[in-house]
Amino acid sequence: MDSKMHLPQENSFSRNSDVDGNVVLYLPKQIRFFGGSMKRVLPYLLIITCIPIQVFAQWTNAAQNLLGSIAQANGAMTFKAGVVWAGSSSLWSSIDSGKKWVKNSLSIQGAVMNIFFLDRMNGLVTSRYGFIYRTKDGGNTWDQVESLGSATSAVFLDSPDHILVSEFQPGDVFYSNDAGVTWQGVGNNNWIREILPSINGKAYLLSGDWGPGEQIWKTADYGASWNEQPGQVNGDSWSFEVQGCNNSNMIIVNEGYSVTAAYDGRSRIYVSSDEGQTWSAAMDNASKFFAGSVCLGPNTAFVPTVSEANAGIWRSTDHGKTWKNIGGPSASGDTRLIAAIDDNHVIASDINGSIWITQNSGGDYLTLVNYDGATAISLSTINQQFNASSCEPVDSTIKLGIIGCSPVNGILDSAWIVGSSNIKISTAGASPRTLTINDSIAVQYSPTANAKDTAQLHLRYDLGSGVKDTIITIIGSSNSALISTPVRLHREVGVSYFGNLDTLPLGVDVNSSVNLDSIWPFLHDISGTFSFDSSVVNFAAFFPPSGWTLTSIMNRGNAVDFGIHNISSKSPRTPMDLGTAQFLPVYDKLQTSDVRLTSIVLDIGKQSIAPCVTDDEDQHWSVKVLVADGVNSIGDASRTNSLSIYPNPAGDELFVQNSNPEVVSISLYDAIGREVLSSNVSAASTQTLEMQSLPSGSYVLVGHVGDGVIIRRISKIR
Repeated sequence: MDSKMHLPQENSFSRNSDVDGNVVLYLPKQIRFFGGSMKRVLPYLLIITCIPIQVFAQWTNAAQNLLGSIAQANGAMTFKAGVVWAGSSSLWSSIDSGKKWVKNSLSIQGAVMNIFFLDRMNGLVTSRYGFIYRTKDGGNTWDQVESLGSATSAVFLDSPDHILVSEFQPGDVFYSNDAGVTWQGVGNNNWIREILPSINGKAYLLSGDWGPGEQIWKTADYGASWNEQPGQVNGDSWSFEVQGCNNSNMIIVNEGYSVTAAYDGRSRIYVSSDEGQTWSAAMDNASKFFAGSVCLGPNTAFVPTVSEANAGIWRSTDHGKTWKNIGGPSASGDTRLIAAIDDNHVIASDINGSIWITQNSGGDYLTLVNYDGATAISLSTINQQFNASSCEPVDSTIKLGIIGCSPVNGILDSAWIVGSSNIKISTAGASPRTLTINDSIAVQYSPTANAKDTAQLHLRYDLGSGVKDTIITIIGSSNSALISTPVRLHREVGVSYFGNLDTLPLGVDVNSSVNLDSIWPFLHDISGTFSFDSSVVNFAAFFPPSGWTLTSIMNRGNAVDFGIHNISSKSPRTPMDLGTAQFLPVYDKLQTSDVRLTSIVLDIGKQSIAPCVTDDEDQHWSVKVLVADGVNSIGDASRTNSLSIYPNPAGDELFVQNSNPEVVSISLYDAIGREVLSSNVSAASTQTLEMQSLPSGSYVLVGHVGDGVIIRRISKIR
């Protein structure tokens, strides 16, 4: 074996169970409701799963060069009880799944070789020089419990009293049953790569040499005695994992980073389904391909590659039998700088010590209901954001899921909320009730103006190991005066005679408590929708306010979606100007159509705010059509039916065929009401309108047929 050191991985056996094999509940610290007005349901993830990808597009660089340049055999990472730990020359931790990191006070002699946490409080760090550091308070303080010439891993078995340490050379195992006060050694006579704990005093280690190869050893008495398994893999293997539910399934990564006379230099992934008695190669690559580490998600295994191969990370969903590349960073040889929060959320380091994160398994998101561990309730640890306003309550569905070695139902004994009366359980169902594999609790929030609301959702449940309780904190906030108080339509009425365009200013009154002058420099985009009665008028055009430009417009028949961008407007107008809409009357009768602003979104800085809108009898928009003297109905069938317009959609030419005995006047308007073409079509003739110079889009054709008017919507497609 070369003199490289390698890093161990977190304990797969207790990843979702406590030391007694009881249920562990994974729930978010807080659920947050934030400002906005649109009612929506944003579900929590039922099961958090690691998501690898083929390219970096689905990976985010969360911390540039956090760990510094990574040398061979330096660096480790693990996830336990909501905390990610990573280290090389120094130790770092993250409580938000890798987004933000805090440097730990631990002073390490030699690079970090292994990090292991039994729970949130009790952890062990192994250094390259054989120093074993322990924390009892979640990393606030550390003490040195052992010092060897070299070490590869240190783990707890069942409790902080039972500690196992693997010596790299000459390959002894040291164990303590009194929390490190006294130690005893067991000779192995081979280099030991890694130790992994199981439950009830059971553990495994990977040991061997270049020539004969490497094999698994197991203990059932807290390390006092060990039995060798007969199956062997090639030398230069350093990392392995054991499926938490079924100890028979094992994976070994043979990195093959060096080539010697006793070893062929291939890089392989080995799998066993009989606790290491026999092995088969699931992947076989040339030297310098795999980095030598493997980590497990609830239903997945992840193996990174080295920078020489630059092949990202590989994922298996069938206990290592088949593998798929999911992209992401490549690492240095003999490092274990990868951790799985779940099957879709993976954190890994590259050779520069930068931390990369994917939350959707690299773009190949997994939805799996079976969990290879103790039965547990699973919920995403990522805080969600929910829009809420004074217009209407906001609903959110908090999805619960039961995961375990085999799917089982539990019992939800009761669910209740303590705290703000504005946060309520919508539909929890009768209690007690069956808690199924895919379950949910609906929560509704009715915000208070300019205030925050906090409540605690209490759950009492039983998954077969006794009644458990948990609390989820829910925080709601309108977060903005723009949201807590509705905007109101400024009374405007557009009036025109039949046959003419009806122009309507779109203005809104904002509550006086909102200082628009302070907001305006940061207000860069406004989007919204206004609706109207299409049996009275048709939409003709939209003009943005002064200092703004139109970015989008879509006519949906009886409603129009619009978007405008602020390019030079320095101060707001009162009422706040959203632009001007133009409509074409449909009939020559006296008619009125209300125009309603059904939604509005203000993009202020990096925040999108959607205030609710009040429309009442005193403050509203409308368009009115007046009857003009001598104007016939547009429905003078003998004339309007004698005018044919084709083809529609049109290409470069539009034909107007006039079968009437009089001249027809034609005008073509674009989407913002500009006249782009006009022509007179002689009696009993066909006129060609040349449209080559016009862009594709929607147009309005207005034809005056004697004392009648015909309106057609024309689409140009090329």
